[in-house]
Amino acid sequence: MINQKNILGLDIGIGSVGWGLVQLKEEKYIDEKADGTVLEKYKICDGKIIDTGVRTFQVPQDRQKKSLALQRGLARRSRKTIRRKARRLKSLIRLAREFDLIKDNFNHDDILKPKKGDKENNWDIWFIRKEALERKLSDQELFRVLYHIAKHRGFYFHTKAEELQKEDAKSEAGKVKAGLIRIRNKFEDSKWETVGQMFWEEFKQTNTKNNRKRNTKDILLPW
Repeated sequence: MINQKNILGLDIGIGSVGWGLVQLKEEKYIDEKADGTVLEKYKICDGKIIDTGVRTFQVPQDRQKKSLALQRGLARRSRKTIRRKARRLKSLIRLAREFDLIKDNFNHDDILKPKKGDKENNWDIWFIRKEALERKLSDQELFRVLYHIAKHRGFYFHTKAEELQKEDAKSEAGKVKAGLIRIRNKFEDSKWETVGQMFWEEFKQTNTKNNRKRNTKDILLPW
């Protein structure tokens, strides 16, 4: 018994689609296994190419030849990050009200922004985080610390497995990875108890709290 069927094959690329339509004929045969099982199968006995073709179109790239899909993906992830950050901070404010760290009429500027005449250390979040190791924080100070951590999501050192992944030493990713490894080693070899304490001591010595002004090898990510 011979079966006949048509098959469409597609070769989809970023700038073209190739296609081919073939007609195949298959005949039935008996496949007997070693255990005595008998199966009916089909094998190709004949065939022909009906038609082929290709359709080309403009590659989806910008003037710098960068993928438009990549740009859309970056913009989408950026929007998600902003939404998640907003939800995270709203959840923190809700919990802080529930546990009486802040009042129901919470005002962002009153608690999170310094006023004229306030001493700098009273508002420096890194100083407060260092002080938390030495004394009990007030409700307002604790809220500011938690808000700062939630705002920046967290601090992250590469795992040993990630360190073994090879990166181009001249690439931005390679420079950042090397910088983080150096910072982690510096933290582990020191007497600092928390990353917050480490940042305060580092900032006090360099008077720099912005990564843009730092050398890549000394990069610090806020937590």
